[in-house]
Amino acid sequence: MTDEQIIEKLGIGNLPQEVQAETLKSINRVIEHRVIELVDDIMTDEQKLEFKTKLADDQKSAWKWLSAEVTDVKKMYDTALLDYLDEKTRKKSSI
Repeated sequence: MTDEQIIEKLGIGNLPQEVQAETLKSINRVIEHRVIELVDDIMTDEQKLEFKTKLADDQKSAWKWLSAEVTDVKKMYDTALLDYLDEKTRKKSSI
């Protein structure tokens, strides 16, 4: 899902660019945490240590490494993102 699609789904296209960018960063952090929680259950202790070490050094390389180690990470991320957006749009529509 592209940034534009996320912005459209949330209905924040009329907000300033800075707010949209911060919202996207915030969403990315939430989704990454959710994926890490899922992946943590299936990684070995050695993989967990390696990931934490890489994460402390460089977040992008850590995620690249994780994608190579756990084949479904991209699918997990995409699913978590869709679930999160559905949660947010449901809350918004129920207000």
